[in-house]
Amino acid sequence: EAGVQAPRPGRPKARRRPPDVEAVEEELRLALGTRVRIVGNLLRGKIELKLDPCDLTQLVAATLDGFKANLKAELQQNLQPLPSVRLDAGQINKVLTNLVLNANEAVNGKGVIQVTTVHEGSVVGFSVRDNGCGMSEEFIEKSLFKPFQTTKKKGLGIGLFHSRLIVEAHRGVLEVNSSVGAGTEF
Repeated sequence: EAGVQAPRPGRPKARRRPPDVEAVEEELRLALGTRVRIVGNLLRGKIELKLDPCDLTQLVAATLDGFKANLKAELQQNLQPLPSVRLDAGQINKVLTNLVLNANEAVNGKGVIQVTTVHEGSVVGFSVRDNGCGMSEEFIEKSLFKPFQTTKKKGLGIGLFHSRLIVEAHRGVLEVNSSVGAGTEF
């Protein structure tokens, strides 16, 4: 028989201690404050850089080494020596990581991702190319680098927006060439 038992005489009813609301609020402010500030800066286009001399080829190689076990696609690397450049290695790592993860999704486990280091005149950088599904001109023009625009089931739509801000903060350019059904190159 279901029911509620009456408290036994002589035993006080157990009470839950109310949480220290102020302490909880402060913890939330601290935890979320940093994230809210980061997202706010991101949406305002502010990227904080810590520029140090860097071997971009080594940075690209180390970043790609971290992917080997997790990529569905075949990863091809054409990494040529580059002159040392001043950059924020952590931020450039984010850009490369985002581009490789996007390429991996685009090929859906059945394709190739090519990462190449580039040195043309005074410009150094890297390209990421895939033979995946590609993107339409309309999508590239209207949505690709806009925040909170995504075609993915899971995702916030800020990866390429953030990547572009990082590259521009380094006084670079993030360019894209893509054809539906043929693939994409950044």
